[in-house]
Amino acid sequence: MLLLKEFFRKKTTKIYFFLFTILFLGIIIFFSFAGYYEKLYNDSIKKNSAFIMLSEKDHYEELSESTVLFDIKRGLVFKPDYDYTLLGRQGVDIQKDGQVILKKDPIPGESKFFWEDFTEFDENIVIFKASDYNLSLNSGEVALGAKESLSNKNFSELLNKKLGFKSGEFKIEFTITDFYESPLSFMAIADEDFAKLVKYSSLYFYKASVKDLKKAEKLESKLRNLEKNNNYKASLCIWESTGDTQNVMELNSIVDTLKSVSYLIALLFIMVFYLLIKNIIKDETSSNMLKRMIGFTNWQSLKILFMTLFLLTIASFIISIFLAKISIHIINKNFFLKLSLNNLFMLFLTYMFVIIIILINCLFNENLKKIIDIHKKSYKSLRAF
Repeated sequence: MLLLKEFFRKKTTKIYFFLFTILFLGIIIFFSFAGYYEKLYNDSIKKNSAFIMLSEKDHYEELSESTVLFDIKRGLVFKPDYDYTLLGRQGVDIQKDGQVILKKDPIPGESKFFWEDFTEFDENIVIFKASDYNLSLNSGEVALGAKESLSNKNFSELLNKKLGFKSGEFKIEFTITDFYESPLSFMAIADEDFAKLVKYSSLYFYKASVKDLKKAEKLESKLRNLEKNNNYKASLCIWESTGDTQNVMELNSIVDTLKSVSYLIALLFIMVFYLLIKNIIKDETSSNMLKRMIGFTNWQSLKILFMTLFLLTIASFIISIFLAKISIHIINKNFFLKLSLNNLFMLFLTYMFVIIIILINCLFNENLKKIIDIHKKSYKSLRAF
């Protein structure tokens, strides 16, 4: 205990304590910023993106086993019944080699809307359960999903009008009673109607929320290969909302940059920690020689040295966390951010790296080896005398 008190009373120890605290504080603040922007990116991905799957084969098992997807919803796929003229049809030019080979003129409907406003993926109608969008619909009712591009239009002229869908020879009619915001042109029907129509959907359609865009792209590529190998048709895409695409890409760039910088910072901090600990052990050389002269064994000297370094680092680590909380509070208040000490695992790993550096220095330090050699020679000389 006296030896520890003596160590912590030294001016050099206080300097090292200050340096350790500053280093730990810098790491904690950096992790807080990295965690903050990563959370913003992940939240933006969850809110503004979706993994879409349209296939002749049911890939639900692969999707449900994926760790990057959640909230997987099944959709039914039908074709529009163009006998219902409430909605018109947009004109289209079919081109080949840059030249128009077939021109289809627009067909006006009873309203200012077109079937293409509410269809996706080769003019397919995708239908979900009303409960998937927190809607309350009765049997025979349908709610139309309004895309961002239609948000400024008045849908009242469509209310209580009829629409029809078909799949092969099967046809069904619904009454439009509601609208809801949807990033893609989906529709919703009562859960009981959905259950009855499952057997008539010729294609499997799934929509899932995304945790990680890059990993979702790898999953997309994997499923495309499965489709190719098994000769199935598939339409896979990852969607980002028009209004937030730029924001998502900017956040992605920031997160990638922070990850790259974190490796450099980690390497730099490890080097600095190593040099500081090496200098402390060098400063303690004379003290260790005195311990050996008054009867301490090699193992006891190492234990005392390790304990002093352990207490020095853990004290500076705890103080740095306390200072980090104050610093983060000030940063959040003045810059309107939401930083937090949420990456405790990384902080723990950082501290364990420091402990490992201490152990390596204690066990393999050249100065300690010299001390042991000097002691052995002195011991042999005394025995010879």
